[in-house]
Amino acid sequence: ILQGKRKTVLYTLRKEMANFSDKHEFEKALEVKHKILAFEQVMAHTNVIENQKSKIKSQNLADEVWKKTEKKLQTILQTQKPISKIECYDISNIQGTLAVASMVLFINGKPDKSQYKKFRINMENKPNDIAMLGEVLERRLKHPEWGWPEVMLIDGGIAQLNIGIKSKNVAKETQPIKIISIAKGKQ
Repeated sequence: ILQGKRKTVLYTLRKEMANFSDKHEFEKALEVKHKILAFEQVMAHTNVIENQKSKIKSQNLADEVWKKTEKKLQTILQTQKPISKIECYDISNIQGTLAVASMVLFINGKPDKSQYKKFRINMENKPNDIAMLGEVLERRLKHPEWGWPEVMLIDGGIAQLNIGIKSKNVAKETQPIKIISIAKGKQ
């Protein structure tokens, strides 16, 4: 069993039960049947145990990956401060109409979907992603009860980065937050 030969053990027990039955030794066959049932019951729980081991291994790997990523971020952001909370922002609209913003949140590198936010843009429906982002960040920064992230990641280029920094500076009550942006383009 410990060598992983569960099927062989089960086959051997069933064969032994059949032999006792053929010899009309039904009491012994019944004892073996009870062993088979007990064995099957114990083995039914091994899948749960193996799944737990797999989850633990995956968790440990994810933690290692996050630690490496956090070190890289600390180097890029020139900080020694631990990075546990990252908020990410993106503006979506259809040619300036039906504009919304999304905020997704990562805690220690893992998404925390319970804290995701969707913002309706209140300004007039004009295609101005920069102004829309400014509105959303100002609204978000009015909620200290949500807790402050160490990093705010904005989808966009230098203009989005600048409005992020400006919004943070207007909201004076915030903790030190690093604002970064990421945009498509030449690598």
